[in-house]
Amino acid sequence: MSDSKKAIMLIENCITLVRSKQSDTKWMVSVDLDSKKLLDTLLNDLSKMKVVLNPKAYMPIYPRLIIEYWDEFSDIGNELLKASQEYEKLI
Repeated sequence: MSDSKKAIMLIENCITLVRSKQSDTKWMVSVDLDSKKLLDTLLNDLSKMKVVLNPKAYMPIYPRLIIEYWDEFSDIGNELLKASQEYEKLI
């Protein structure tokens, strides 16, 4: 599998995970507005990554955010970091 196909696969998986988190009403009710905005930021970053597929042209900000908010996103944090690492290999 090529690096770009692997990156796309990981990015798409993360998009699905983030959307699942957004649709989890129990979780969404229990978090503050900043966490909800963070999910929007994650989706925005992942969508741009999937379209651009060039870390020289676009680098996501979400890896730093995941580290800062690790407790809230521990279930998807590892997948997001894997996608980011694979994306960076596309240089």
